[in-house]
Amino acid sequence: MNLRDEWFSWPPELKPAEILFQMHLLFRQRKDGSMPSSTVDYGESSLRWILRAIHMNPSCSRYWKYLLKDM
Repeated sequence: MNLRDEWFSWPPELKPAEILFQMHLLFRQRKDGSMPSSTVDYGESSLRWILRAIHMNPSCSRYWKYLLKDM
């Protein structure tokens, strides 16, 4: 719920990479079945979220680690 509030508090062009990364983690949880499917869907896949986060902050090794883990 906090992530949802944070998501809508940023304009689309200024969303920080960390929010995109958190969205990636949220969608991974949903895909794994550990989160109910009633979660708000923002029209992106888990892979798209992590790629957008890397694009925004390519020097963050944590984002790259999760990308490699997903592939």
